Amino acid sequence: MRRLRGIIGVAVTWGVGLSALATSCLAVAVGTGIVPRLVFGLGEIAQVALRGFLVGAAIGVLFSGALITAERRRTLASLSTKHSAAWGFLAGACVPLPFAMAFGVLPLLSTPVLAAGTFGYGVIGMLLAAGTVGMARRAPALPSETVQPYPVLGTTTDVRGTRNLVP
Repeated sequence: MRRLRGIIGVAVTWGVGLSALATSCLAVAVGTGIVPRLVFGLGEIAQVALRGFLVGAAIGVLFSGALITAERRRTLASLSTKHSAAWGFLAGACVPLPFAMAFGVLPLLSTPVLAAGTFGYGVIGMLLAAGTVGMARRAPALPSETVQPYPVLGTTTDVRGTRNLVP
């Protein structure tokens, strides 16, 4: 259950991050006139936000699955940032081709454009992976699941932390 929760958390985080990146880049391009407003309006920006979330979530799921499978014997402290960045690059590089096929734009893309997109998404995955592992290392440790946060009714706790029944 913890692994599934971790996969979902990474997928949502990466989805939001990539959606924000794609949406802000397009909004700046439309706002500065680099991209004509006649071509991209608010509807297209919303579509880019949704597609960015879906792509980011897919990359997050692939990264989490690769990390769980390949690095399962390592703790977070022993996990190399370089290894996690490499898994993030591979996860990101795996996504452009299937998504181009799913969204029906593959016939419109030349091979160099698809290669550049694959490399670009790999770099984005690499940066997100390194950032995710770095933030996870800095997060405060969770309390142990074996320690009861509240005393059991009918007991007291002495100075040593031992629970004693109340007479």
